[in-house]
Amino acid sequence: MTPAMREFLLAISESRFASIIAKVTVLAALGLLAAWLARRNRAAVRHALLAAAFGAMLLLPIAAEFMPPFHVGLPVGEENASLLPFRTGSDANSSTIAFRAGNHVDTTAPQASKLSLSSLLLGVWGTGVVVFLLPVIVGLWQISALRRSALPWRHGQSVAEPLALDAGIRRRVYVFVHQALPGPMTCGLMRPAILLPLDAEHWTREDLDRALVHELEHIRRGDSVIRCLARATCSAYWFHPLVWIAWRKLVLEAERSCDDAVLRRSEATSYAEQLVGLAKRLSAARKMPALTMASCIDLATRVNAILDIQQSRGRWGANSVLLVSTVAAGLVGAISPLTVVGAPQDGFDALKEAPLSFEVASVKRNKSDAPGYSNFPLNAGDAYIENGGHFVARNFPLVTYIFFAYKLMGNQGRPVLSQLPRWAIADGFDIEARAIGNPTKDQMRLMMRSLLAERFKLGLHTERREIPVLAFVLAKAGKTGPQLQPHDAATPCEPNAVPAPGDRYPNTFQQIVAGQMPSLCNVILGLPASVVGRSRLGGRNVTIGFMADMFSQRVDRGRPMIDATGLPGKFDFVLEFTPDGPTPATAGEPQSDGPTFEEALTDQLGLKAESRKSLMDVIVLDNVERPTQN
Repeated sequence: MTPAMREFLLAISESRFASIIAKVTVLAALGLLAAWLARRNRAAVRHALLAAAFGAMLLLPIAAEFMPPFHVGLPVGEENASLLPFRTGSDANSSTIAFRAGNHVDTTAPQASKLSLSSLLLGVWGTGVVVFLLPVIVGLWQISALRRSALPWRHGQSVAEPLALDAGIRRRVYVFVHQALPGPMTCGLMRPAILLPLDAEHWTREDLDRALVHELEHIRRGDSVIRCLARATCSAYWFHPLVWIAWRKLVLEAERSCDDAVLRRSEATSYAEQLVGLAKRLSAARKMPALTMASCIDLATRVNAILDIQQSRGRWGANSVLLVSTVAAGLVGAISPLTVVGAPQDGFDALKEAPLSFEVASVKRNKSDAPGYSNFPLNAGDAYIENGGHFVARNFPLVTYIFFAYKLMGNQGRPVLSQLPRWAIADGFDIEARAIGNPTKDQMRLMMRSLLAERFKLGLHTERREIPVLAFVLAKAGKTGPQLQPHDAATPCEPNAVPAPGDRYPNTFQQIVAGQMPSLCNVILGLPASVVGRSRLGGRNVTIGFMADMFSQRVDRGRPMIDATGLPGKFDFVLEFTPDGPTPATAGEPQSDGPTFEEALTDQLGLKAESRKSLMDVIVLDNVERPTQN
């Protein structure tokens, strides 16, 4: 699959509306294709196929809303599949944890603009629905008004009753005349009626019979309901050309099906002449609001079909209609839950393609109180020690090994999508393993994944879901706070360095900006506060997205934070605030009544958090069990 095709499918999957439109395209195309393949068959067959397609398109959004999603993995490149990690921070002992896969947002582009565009498109769609649905509502109102003002016609009623029984209609059908009508039409669902022009009283008996048989066939088939529902479907998908093409075909095949009913009792040439005459009357009158026996649209097609002696005619059996409806419902049930999701090749799928494993491995429960240690950096950082493929770790919980195996680190917010059992966070485990040769860090992680899957029955998968988030935005358009300044790229900065013993953290923002953190970079640190009871955080050479990840736990523990500021580059900052909860005071020291964390974000950094919903890749825990014995 080409990269362009992958990006197209993933773009569709990111929008529920776009996904429905893609499925509607499939349904409309299938309906038109089926009708074309049945072009030499009866008109009733083609109408049933198209009506089933419209029913499927109408039910599709409802089915997609209530049916559980079925995800189809789409391999994506390395640049789209890197796992954005997180650490539990102050909630390390909590039993609730969730994992998220990146890159869920583009921090270099304003998320607010994307949301605004989405809102704009939604508004345009809603406006179109109203505009195209309004004629349907007006037409139904006009039909109701015509029926109320029409006059009963006893002679027409006496002629229609035996014809209705012959057509298989057991309900009473009322016959009216109206001076404003240029041609016959049907109306009513529970109390069906046929409306005829006032001069129908002077028609010949043959012309009257043909007109009544045509309209009675519309009533028997339920064309009024089918047509209204199909027209409502067109209003919902007003911008889709295939839907309108299917609509025109549906109307034509409905008329041809009723023509076939007339031809069972009448000679073709006389009926064709009557249709042409009625069409002339309609062309001189205003547009009819509902079903009519004749119209100028596709009249030539209908007349040619009437005069074609080789054309198949007749009704379609109820069992056949039921079969087509069942197939359409099954098709809706099959495609409505389908969702294309990105399947990272360097993440979970890499394990399937290259299931690397240790040559020997031991997993044991550790019951001591000693702190965990390892010959390996388990924080998923870039540091790696070549050690001949020997891995030793003592007294770490399962969650730590998961972080290492799947390269998870950083506090990027946690949509709570799954839960680890308490023991997976609280109990310590010793793992000692050896691999053949000198594996790379990524190979060692793949081996750890295999080990966790084998001994802990660990199962994870990725899904793309719309979840509540908090978006970092600028409190004032185009302005940042005084304590947030762009990082000077000329300042020496050693990534992932650790401060040397005795190094003092700077106490002021000016010291950070002046580059007096030569050994620190890409970090957010706790700094000494100037007032008792307050807390101070300082950061150097960090993006707004990284700040959002780190601050999400302080702002809202249940929702992730994303960068929607659109600010490119990296920044230095200092943030001083009053933390939640009591803080021990020292005699003689000034006490704090300073800003809360959220207030400090706005006043000092010029940032604030807004509640939104966003599509994000999440890593969901499927299964985990206590380790098997060695």
